[in-house]
Amino acid sequence: MRGFVAGPSTRGTLDILWACVSTIIICTWTSIHPDVHTPKSLRHADQEVLLSKAMLALVMLITPEVILAIAVSEFLEVHNVVRDVNAAFPACAWTLTDGYFAVMNGYVYDGQVVDATRVLALMRSGAIDPVPSDVQALWDRSKADALAKFIACVQVVWLMVQCLARTVEGLPMSTLELGTVGYAFITVAAYGFQWHKPKDIRTYTVLQPKAGAAASAGAIPSVRSAVELTPLTTTNNAEDHAGSTSGSHECIIRAEEDHANDRNNELVDLERQRSTIPNDSNTPIPAPNISWAAALSIEYERTIVYLVFAVASPVYGIWHCLAWNFAFPSRAEMWLWRIDSVVCVTAGTVSLVLIWYYNRNLTAWLMLLLFAHIATRLIILVEMFIGLRSLPAGVFQTVRWTTLIPHI
Repeated sequence: MRGFVAGPSTRGTLDILWACVSTIIICTWTSIHPDVHTPKSLRHADQEVLLSKAMLALVMLITPEVILAIAVSEFLEVHNVVRDVNAAFPACAWTLTDGYFAVMNGYVYDGQVVDATRVLALMRSGAIDPVPSDVQALWDRSKADALAKFIACVQVVWLMVQCLARTVEGLPMSTLELGTVGYAFITVAAYGFQWHKPKDIRTYTVLQPKAGAAASAGAIPSVRSAVELTPLTTTNNAEDHAGSTSGSHECIIRAEEDHANDRNNELVDLERQRSTIPNDSNTPIPAPNISWAAALSIEYERTIVYLVFAVASPVYGIWHCLAWNFAFPSRAEMWLWRIDSVVCVTAGTVSLVLIWYYNRNLTAWLMLLLFAHIATRLIILVEMFIGLRSLPAGVFQTVRWTTLIPHI
């Protein structure tokens, strides 16, 4: 009979591989927050959603800083949308979750999927009743898993602590561990900006026009066949919900007439307003006016997003430069890693500068830089795994006290 027995003081190659792969999978899964999806066919709806998630996961694996920049961009947009809605209609009491749902293209009006700024324009024009906060119902429809978030945080903390402890103890680590820590840090940062964003919502909310607005259009518009493939949640007037036992707590109020012309302070994305979605009916959807203040605010937000990418991209590359003196299976792989790390530091930032300078007109040089940036990321990703075939003996030694931290 024996009492407490400590774990082994060594680890195997599969232990390293499993710890890193599980961390990458958990971070990727908890960070993917796709928009509300309109399937092209009901039969292949699940496959389309899965393909969309797979594409996002691939982007996150190759260029996680892009996902971080997108998360920051969405957060800024949602923050301003919520501010504008609550300023115009305080009784709606929108939260960041409501704003995210609107930015995720979760609302349908008159057969069109309308973005957040169009929803606000419809409310101000009196075409629809003000849309109240429905945060509880949104989280009920969200597929976010608190346990998965907790496991992801624990796993990331354990891996970071282990790598730090190995550095303090003078023990070497693998390039896979180093790369995984850098990847996890960026994805967790992106997830922090998406903390209030619902996950995997597949149902739209149909915005019903007011009685007068519907009469002027001739009839209440129907939803396009593309939208009918997805279950719909309908938002009606307060009278329609008087006897409802739903837990969504609808609080519809009538829009005041003086809000109809008060659109100059609305923050909109100039480019999104240029695009239109085909509509089967003749009911016009008002386009909000754009003031010079809104234009300056948009330019400020865009600058912030550029700065996030311009900082995150070289930092991510510099992180890989920490493996400059690591032991590699061959000298060629060592120099390949070093060159790719330097390219990662410079290519992303230079590409961003060229995009800004040429006003998003892709030139041959820019395309070459982007290709080099992606190619080097792929090479580093492959080397992180194939480098496990030959590692120094010290990599397989463990720091005893880190094994006491719960992990996968």
